[in-house]
Amino acid sequence: MNKKLVLLPTVLSAAVMMGCSDSGSDAEPYVTDVIIKAHDGAMQDGRVLPLGYPTKLEATAVYNNGTHEDVTDKASWSNSAELDVVQGYSKGEFIAVDLGSAQVTATFDGRQSSKEIQVQALEPTELLIEGRQLTFIDYPVSYKATTYFDRSSHVITDFVEWEIDNPDIASIGGNTVTATIEGKLSVFTTDNHAAYVDDKAITILEIVEGTEQDVDFFVSGSDRIATGTTTQLNAAIVLKGDAENPFDFTDRADWVSSCPDVLSVNSSGVVTANGQIDDCSISASYFVEGTGTVFEDFIKVSSFAAQISGVEVKCDAEKYFFGETQCSAYLTYEDSDERTDVTIDTRTTWSSDSGFSVDNKGIVTSVDVGTEGKVHVRFDTSPQSLFGNYELVVGLPAGSTVDVITNEKEEAELFIGGARQLFAISGEYDVTSFVIWKVESVTSGWLVKDGLVTAPSNVQIGEVAIVYAESPIDGDVLDTLNITVVELGECNFSSNSNDCITILESGEHLYTVAPSYSLVRASGANNSGATGDSIGYQMAIFNLDQAYDWCSELTNRSFDDKVWTLPNEDELDSLNDDIGYDDIPVGTAYWTTSTVQVGGQTFYRYYDFTTGKLGDTGGTDKTRTYYASCVADQ
Repeated sequence: MNKKLVLLPTVLSAAVMMGCSDSGSDAEPYVTDVIIKAHDGAMQDGRVLPLGYPTKLEATAVYNNGTHEDVTDKASWSNSAELDVVQGYSKGEFIAVDLGSAQVTATFDGRQSSKEIQVQALEPTELLIEGRQLTFIDYPVSYKATTYFDRSSHVITDFVEWEIDNPDIASIGGNTVTATIEGKLSVFTTDNHAAYVDDKAITILEIVEGTEQDVDFFVSGSDRIATGTTTQLNAAIVLKGDAENPFDFTDRADWVSSCPDVLSVNSSGVVTANGQIDDCSISASYFVEGTGTVFEDFIKVSSFAAQISGVEVKCDAEKYFFGETQCSAYLTYEDSDERTDVTIDTRTTWSSDSGFSVDNKGIVTSVDVGTEGKVHVRFDTSPQSLFGNYELVVGLPAGSTVDVITNEKEEAELFIGGARQLFAISGEYDVTSFVIWKVESVTSGWLVKDGLVTAPSNVQIGEVAIVYAESPIDGDVLDTLNITVVELGECNFSSNSNDCITILESGEHLYTVAPSYSLVRASGANNSGATGDSIGYQMAIFNLDQAYDWCSELTNRSFDDKVWTLPNEDELDSLNDDIGYDDIPVGTAYWTTSTVQVGGQTFYRYYDFTTGKLGDTGGTDKTRTYYASCVADQ
């Protein structure tokens, strides 16, 4: 199985935009992509599933107009042998039955998407129930069950049996408990998938009557609204012994407006301004049947006339988040500092780039660490729709630690003019391209980007460079690694040169590591024509003819007394299977001798060590530039 490196995107900053669209077209929207993601935090990083455990996946269709649709139940699902469908459950639910790299595929409306899941043998350490511990009569309380492992967690709420120990004071349906009288009870569940720990979890729920002595009832929301727009009001109850956990009563309350012809309010607390008014009371009330108690509160709202200038998106997370963050949409107005919250307005449509998921209330979710992209909003108004967006980056979970590693684990050695790939690992996450890399040394010219370190040709044997991985969020140093400059391998370029090339052994073949640009220059092999990598790695990059020339140069100079040639795709794939990318620079792909015939033309192929896949030039162009490794028989 090919080893793979997930290179996370470079961090971008937040921005807000506005513009026009052709969304007024009568053409029927069509599906452009299908996104598969883990449901409700199942598989904490979205990629690792413990052996013997089930998971729930969701499929989302992305349309050309930017809208998203949950198509989990509509899509056709398939899976590899490492997984099996969960009997008696819904589409998208699978259980891990064998170790390895599993594939799940969802197909909808001609579009197909696959997700790779690593099935690993993990030992559970703890089962926890999360949810309220204080409630009142007639309010349903839902719980979440999570199994924790050494460095990860797995949500199993939908795959366990839920019970209570006192059915006389409450009822239970699935993971939801509804109290009928005052009292105290235990809620418990059992993880039947665990074989190594006490797999039962218990939480205590206290029930109060819910009288005026127990609770506060209040209405909140914007008290200013522009004519022709809507705003959302909210009703909530707070138990006086649990003020930090309000109960949402927005959809359970009865809403009334004192000026319904000007400011109308629907059963969900959405206020619509049909005209101007300076003072209007919007009230919400709730009747507790068991006690006869009526809770009531109101808010004074005014409306104003203004010309809409745009729509602005703001998120609770300034840039970085993990799990979920709330984003909101606001209308802006000409010659006014007023803002109107249209987050859940019926004319507001939310969408997001691949890697994120956003619902119709602006809640953005993702656990794919390092993913960056935009959350988009469209507000439909006359004469044209308005657009806004906000850029977000999925950061690390709170309390995460990062280890900088190479194949030597604690120390790394690097030859003069050479390169070494380092990795930043946080638990199950590869955050190599998420962290900020820096290098400190007495010799200038060292470079590091996305963990790929290159040494200058004037560095001295024995010199030690310190490589830092910093947090892009606060600049804290997460981990460091020392790299010592050594002389490795045999160098036959010239009698007075210390430059050399690392040789890797795999099967019956020897492979040279792709050289740095400084090494090619130091070797005097000028006829190779190699240039420096334009994106800053300073690795030597070659067009196809130059790659052939480089391998011929090694042969002509009797490097290691071998005959060196450019490898084919099978030879590079075998090297990837055997060694992986620990010793191999992976800033770009590698040339191969392989070709493919397309429409009577010869396309030249290259190999990507990060994915274990081949690509081609898409034409007869041999001038693209990639790395070059050379192969020889042992």
